[in-house]
Amino acid sequence: MKAVILAAGYGTRLQRDVENDKTERFKHLLGIAKPLLPVGHCALISHWIKSMTATGCVDTIFVVVSYLHWSILTEFLQESESNLVFA
Repeated sequence: MKAVILAAGYGTRLQRDVENDKTERFKHLLGIAKPLLPVGHCALISHWIKSMTATGCVDTIFVVVSYLHWSILTEFLQESESNLVFA
């Protein structure tokens, strides 16, 4: 089975909220694509990929990304995952 991860958003609301955070607790997240946000010990998208591949039903994952984060996401995913197709 094939799966699709939609990761083509711009993250404008998230970035706005991070910029407006008066505590500066999340300042380190400025400019990070949402799929790459750290959740526990790894990026959010890694959790999605692990969940899909753990089922044994998914053999190919298509990741749809925007031009804004294309290079960042593809570099990250090529280093960490092998069964992905980028669109």
